[in-house]
Amino acid sequence: MDSSTITVTRPREAGSRLLSFATEASRAGGLGHFMRCFALAQEARARDIESRFILKQASAAVRARLAGIGAQWVEAGDQWAQACLAQAPAADAWWVVDSYAATTDLLDALRRRNRVLYFDDLCALPHFPCDLVLNASPQATHLPYADRMSARCSLLAGPAYAQIRMELRKAARMPGLTRSRPSQIGLMLGGSDATGLALQVLTSLRAALPDADLQVFMGPASADISQVREAAMRQTQSTVISDPPDLAERLAACDLVVTAAGSSVWELCALRQAAIALVVADNQVAALQACPFPSLDARQGVPSELGELARTLLADPTGLERLRQRAVDAVDGQGAARTLAAMGLGRPATPLPMPASVSPTTEREGTLR
Repeated sequence: MDSSTITVTRPREAGSRLLSFATEASRAGGLGHFMRCFALAQEARARDIESRFILKQASAAVRARLAGIGAQWVEAGDQWAQACLAQAPAADAWWVVDSYAATTDLLDALRRRNRVLYFDDLCALPHFPCDLVLNASPQATHLPYADRMSARCSLLAGPAYAQIRMELRKAARMPGLTRSRPSQIGLMLGGSDATGLALQVLTSLRAALPDADLQVFMGPASADISQVREAAMRQTQSTVISDPPDLAERLAACDLVVTAAGSSVWELCALRQAAIALVVADNQVAALQACPFPSLDARQGVPSELGELARTLLADPTGLERLRQRAVDAVDGQGAARTLAAMGLGRPATPLPMPASVSPTTEREGTLR
């Protein structure tokens, strides 16, 4: 959209419920923020709750996903915050904000109009003028949220609130599934591979596992896909697949997945898959201590031990199966349903498997609710 234009969405039908998402999806920032919002919107759509998205930019792939669930969207460019404030308030609506560009001033302005859910990773804001703050990290309850939230704000914390898309939940791997073929390894480093590590990871895995079937899944915003595809063509049993519609099924069919340590970790848990998580950004550092999978720090490049770790895991099918069970025990795929229930928009499909919601008052008293 033109940078001087603010678009206001059409009025809704009387009686309809609405979630307004303020998030981002870009080659530089990746698709993680958008994808967890999309998972929540997907669940909301199944409950006849409308969604509209305010995005800085929207690629063809993002627009296709939104069209698939009947969501409205605004592509706002550098006027993203202004576009959010230009949307007409509604008494029964929620704002869902997921962007590092969000400020306390923006959250406060939105909260004056509607209720606000804020997806957070780092507890970096000085205070949270929201109704709900959601951080799916296992370490969330150790961050100083209690000192930064008002009494009316609650924290939804832990992997029980991880936002998992429906197609991933449906494709979960069956327990005990084994195959008599060369090991199949999936590689995905997010929707954009913003750090450009895919080629290095492919090279490392091929050196350690010359007979393995390597499948590189690259998102629609990946800048280095041509380079990775050329490298794969020079190898045997290496394939680059761009934004496949059956990604969930392909991931479930792998013996092991190497992934960036973002929201993809929780998606693989819900798939009942085994993985190696690579920390590629500072906001993923907590994964080194809290991830259910073996984790390596790749912020300075691919660690030399990656290939050997993959080979060791694949040589122990029983250990891989234990890893898959530990993963699905951590994330059952019902995080979006639980989030809507916390927003007063439905009931979760299953009970909460672990204490995950901490209020400012009860956390100070040392109890979870």
